Amino acid sequence: MFAKVLVLFTLAAAAPQSLDTFKIINGQIQSSAPASAKAVAQPAPAPASASAAQDPVTQAAPVASAAAPAAQGNANSGIASQIATSARTIQNDVVNFQQDVSLVKPKTDADNIKLQNILNQLSSVIDKDFEEQEIRFRQLETRIENMHREAKGYLDAVRKMTVAQQSIADTIDHFYDESAQLAKAARSYKDAMVRMDEEVRTELDNTYRITVMEPIGKMVGVLPFFNDAIKKRHKKLLDYDRTRTSVKKLVDKPSDNPNKLQAAEAEFAAARNIYEPINHQLITEIPQLINLQVPYLNPSFEALVKSQLAFNEGAFHKLEAIKKSFPPDSDRGLDGRVEAVLQQMRELSICRSN
Repeated sequence: MFAKVLVLFTLAAAAPQSLDTFKIINGQIQSSAPASAKAVAQPAPAPASASAAQDPVTQAAPVASAAAPAAQGNANSGIASQIATSARTIQNDVVNFQQDVSLVKPKTDADNIKLQNILNQLSSVIDKDFEEQEIRFRQLETRIENMHREAKGYLDAVRKMTVAQQSIADTIDHFYDESAQLAKAARSYKDAMVRMDEEVRTELDNTYRITVMEPIGKMVGVLPFFNDAIKKRHKKLLDYDRTRTSVKKLVDKPSDNPNKLQAAEAEFAAARNIYEPINHQLITEIPQLINLQVPYLNPSFEALVKSQLAFNEGAFHKLEAIKKSFPPDSDRGLDGRVEAVLQQMRELSICRSN
């Protein structure tokens, strides 16, 4: 096949020169043909003298000179015919060669395009799957971190509340002297707030920390492992894309050194063997982590509800004991009694003067 191509290229290169030669010779034949025909058609001039008419050599010279161009024209016509035949043969071979090349070239381009598509799509499909899982992981990460922060905020709020209750109870106690009707209730309320902080809140703190805070904190501690794996995948993806691009360039524009493509393919294979396991591990295990979040948090959610119930029940019992210190049915007409006392304050001379 390569020998045929070489011959056809040689013939194709020689064809224009042969055609030019044919045109030149053909032009010479056409230009000389009328002259020879004219020479044959004109009659021989009359001899100048009798001696000249009787000389056979003198009479034969014009005939020979007239026949020479005719013979040369016949010879040139034969050469031109051979050249024209060869030129037509060369042209047919060149056309056939061009058709053969046009049939071969699309196959080569199609193969290159197919290989390029494989190289282009190899990582894009994997990246699409990973991006979906990474979005889900980021959502889980945000929810877990928010829950851990809010859980800690709740415990801090309970601590602040019990401290605030002790402060307000101590302030109320200073309003009542020993002879006041509700002095005993104020003293009981202050004691109840102290016990609520020391007993109920402390029990909530311990239980809540063990059953809610620590499990959520441990789950938060798992997230950095996935983040480290994602960072490692990103670095290996850069190596993967770089080596893949090198292979594509050598496929699109082959190098004179065949070992260069082999080395690039080997480097690409090594990068792929490192990248793909990490990528596959993340795509596989992120959904597993997401599926485990609810079963893992169920006990903590239950412990949260029970710890709040225990705290509120303890606070209820402490406050229920103080209720006995107030007069029976004191809540009836409470608004009226408050309004009556407020009216007495307004009737003071200072309030009326302003």
